Amino acid sequence: MVNRNQHFVSQHYLRQFQIGGTDTIWITKVNPLKVIGAGGIKGQCQDVYFYGRGDSKLDQMLKEIEGHVHPF
Repeated sequence: MVNRNQHFVSQHYLRQFQIGGTDTIWITKVNPLKVIGAGGIKGQCQDVYFYGRGDSKLDQMLKEIEGHVHPF
């Protein structure tokens, strides 16, 4: 399975900033500075094929490491 939306900040890390035990965090754009508001963790800090298209070895390695830190 090809992972299209690849996170450059782990969702596990973002959960440290969740609002009241939910899967939402406060979202702010840095440049230009703009407060967006509350939004889901799932869609944050990711980009389409950030680590490459197809069978990205780096993406697979990161997924395996994150699985040991926090099973999905």
